[in-house]
Amino acid sequence: MTSAIRHLPDEPESEQPSLKQLLTQLQQVIESDADLSDADKADLLEQVQGLATAQQTEEPAQKEGLVRKAKKMFEATLKGLPDTAKIVEACSKLLPMILKTLGFRLRTAN
Repeated sequence: MTSAIRHLPDEPESEQPSLKQLLTQLQQVIESDADLSDADKADLLEQVQGLATAQQTEEPAQKEGLVRKAKKMFEATLKGLPDTAKIVEACSKLLPMILKTLGFRLRTAN
């Protein structure tokens, strides 16, 4: 597990998974997805770190910048993959939950 995720608090038992759990799941999917190139994996893992850092950032503008950058990177990378790719399915489930936990909404560009 990467350091920024490791430093997130373990939230008490609740109905919803914690940000730490969500980011860890996302990290594992990225690392194990055969549809992603090594470069794409590295880029997306960097964005997972950014999302973990955003949770610990007090400055709203900086937090929003980290989240927006991560969203854009995920959207751009996933756009080039088949809908059947494991990462596409995982992100469609995990990213909205992660962004909600961080206080943001996922706006899809249709």
